[in-house]
Amino acid sequence: MLSLPLVALFNLLSFAFQGMHRVVAATFFQQLGVGLGFVLLFILVWWQWNSWLNAGNAAVLYFLVAVLVLLIASAVWLRQPHAEVSFPAVNQWKNSELWRSSSNLWAAASMSLLVQWSGVLIAGVMIAAADLAHLSAAQRTANVTSFVLMVVNMAVAPRYARLWKEQKMAELQRLARVSTMAMIALVLPVVAVMVIFPGWLMALFGDGFEQGAMLLTIMAVGQFINVATGSVGYLLNMSGHEKDFRRVTLFAGPLTIVAAVLLTWQFGVLGAATATAIGVAVQNIGALFMVHKRLGFWPIG
Repeated sequence: MLSLPLVALFNLLSFAFQGMHRVVAATFFQQLGVGLGFVLLFILVWWQWNSWLNAGNAAVLYFLVAVLVLLIASAVWLRQPHAEVSFPAVNQWKNSELWRSSSNLWAAASMSLLVQWSGVLIAGVMIAAADLAHLSAAQRTANVTSFVLMVVNMAVAPRYARLWKEQKMAELQRLARVSTMAMIALVLPVVAVMVIFPGWLMALFGDGFEQGAMLLTIMAVGQFINVATGSVGYLLNMSGHEKDFRRVTLFAGPLTIVAAVLLTWQFGVLGAATATAIGVAVQNIGALFMVHKRLGFWPIG
């Protein structure tokens, strides 16, 4: 909990770097930095002071890494020409367009989190702890595929916004299709390994985790749809259609919750995994159709 404000701050800075087309900095400060730093510090402590490690101390290590990443992000930001840290003027807080756009994005982001995590949270109430561990491990493994989507979005999102503002629709369409095909090409081998050798991958988490092989397969299919549909969320948000993306997520979020309750009740942990995959697929396919409706092209054409 103490780490959350720090994570929020360096994520905000990462989006600022993204808007300035500094892809490496944006990627590092959004997710990669804190994760990589924690893993390296954890390995060092495990190697030198194995007996000191437990869940509480691991959380302390994460907090220390979050502090370090925030300090580095702030230093890099302030070293830029014309960089400053200032409080918004009063008239900026009264900007109705800013509030309207932000509220749509907040609702969409909240519903996207529901799609991603409601299956695990609901399963935690309804299934055994061992099955929940298998589900959580499968979900996090499958989410590796979305890392490609995150990195590509870092590069293309500002370009989407610029091309839309300049009304260069042919270039926007070409960029969307090229980036989508590149993501599919990069992710397809990873998904193939997850589908063909799910038991082997799950066994890496420890004895008994190979029982979650089918969970990984289901989750991987859902994440592949997420990547294969392209940067549909960013296409809508960067072109001023965040309200349409909000509508899609407001449908997908509650649908995932209902599906998670019903399917987990009927089929246990397999139902929870299926509900999450369904939610991810519905959200991205819905956004895909909305891109075609508003922008006039298919990103996967």
